[in-house]
Amino acid sequence: MRFFGKKQKIETEFLGKKKMVNGFQIREVNMNAVYEMTDQQDLIAFVKKHGKYRDACEEAIKKITDQDILTDFAQNGRYSWIRAIAATRINSRSVLEDIAKKDPDEYVRINAFNRLLEI
Repeated sequence: MRFFGKKQKIETEFLGKKKMVNGFQIREVNMNAVYEMTDQQDLIAFVKKHGKYRDACEEAIKKITDQDILTDFAQNGRYSWIRAIAATRINSRSVLEDIAKKDPDEYVRINAFNRLLEI
C-alpha cells in the first residue's frame, strides 16, 4: 500500500486525533478522509488496513464499484459486517446464493438473501 502527497494527508487525517474514552486512548475517525477518496485501490487498501473502523469502512465499501473486489470482501472479509455490507452491493445471483447458504454469520446470509430478492 502506498500513500503519497494528498493520499498521505488523507491517511494522516483519518488517523489524526486521539481521545480518551472510558479510560482507553482511541483515535477519532475522520470521515472526511474517506469521503475524499476516489481511487478504487485506495478504498480497497483502506478497508483492508482499517477494518475495525466500521463507519468509515462502510462508506469506503459503498464507493467500491469493482464486482470482483466486492465479491472478495463478501466471501472473505475479516469481519462479518464487512461481508454483510459487501453482499448488499453484489450483482451476481450465483455469488449471492453461495453466500446466503454458506456464510457462518446469520446477518450476512440475510443481507445476501435480501439482495437476491432485489436483483
